[in-house]
Amino acid sequence: MDHYQQVPGWFDFADIYDHILARAREGAVFVEVGAYLGRSSLYLASRIQKSGKKVRLYVVDLWDGWLYDECEEYSPAEHGNERSEDVFWHFIRNVRRAGVEDVICPLKMPSEQAASLFEDGTLDFVFLDADHSYEAVRRDLEAWFPKIKRRGVLGGHDYLHPDFPGVRRAADEFFMEQRLPVQVHGTSFLVTKPSPRWLNAATRAYRRLVSAG
Repeated sequence: MDHYQQVPGWFDFADIYDHILARAREGAVFVEVGAYLGRSSLYLASRIQKSGKKVRLYVVDLWDGWLYDECEEYSPAEHGNERSEDVFWHFIRNVRRAGVEDVICPLKMPSEQAASLFEDGTLDFVFLDADHSYEAVRRDLEAWFPKIKRRGVLGGHDYLHPDFPGVRRAADEFFMEQRLPVQVHGTSFLVTKPSPRWLNAATRAYRRLVSAG
């Protein structure tokens, strides 16, 4: 059994990670926003190791002290002697047990603050799986999309989940403004930032439609 399978959490987008890694070039930089205890992070990091590619994975989360047991939220401080701040160390322990600390670089900070650490146009892949409210997803999209390279990909979890309508609303609105198509993969979405040639052609087509109207 892979180490990631022993870690609690919600992870149904392994095929997305496999696809992104397969097309990644040497020196690519990935960011996962929202990690909990690291189930998806460990999966991607272990696949990066096995691929032999030099890919850096930054994992962003507040690790703010809340654990979940069968979807019921509780603070570790309410159970035994664990303190709520120990959640981050559960993540670090899982990373070390999986032997992927050479791949993962954790950033324990708010999403927007983490985004500010990267120059625009420098990231190959960003996957959002943090706060699912409309306002938070919108902020994440505005913060992270400029950081994506041309032909890079930004994705997000629970786009089709009925309990989180804010994810789809925020993504649809944001990418409609960008005039970019949203692709659905399972319950997640992916958007590829176009190359300049594609963008210029799309802009000309849009202008023709506007003038014709």
